[in-house]
Amino acid sequence: QKVDFSGAMLTHASFANVDASKAYFDGAMLEEASFLRANIAGSIFDSARMAKATLIAANATGTVFRGSNLIEADLTRATLSHAEFLSADLTKANFAWSDSRGIDFRHALLLEANFQDADLRGSKFAEADLTGANFK
Repeated sequence: QKVDFSGAMLTHASFANVDASKAYFDGAMLEEASFLRANIAGSIFDSARMAKATLIAANATGTVFRGSNLIEADLTRATLSHAEFLSADLTKANFAWSDSRGIDFRHALLLEANFQDADLRGSKFAEADLTGANFK
């Protein structure tokens, strides 16, 4: 069964170590929420508000964050392969040491985002704003 958190107010919520794969979080308020080591593979976060959310070491393979706000989100060491961040705001987001292969970042705001040692093979950045982003 798919769990539906669409539109839920979940600011500061903890999903640490939880299996929330294929769940719906459309339009959810998830500011400063923790998804530390959570399994959110295949979940949908369209237009979710996730500023300062923690997704450290999360499994977000194939997860959709279309149009979401992930300003200052921490995705360090997350598995994000084939995720979609189309038109998402990822200003100052941290992707250090993440598996970011095949991600769709088209039209995303990636101002000052950190991609230190991230694996970005096959990712798409067409018309994304990468001003100040770190790829070292």
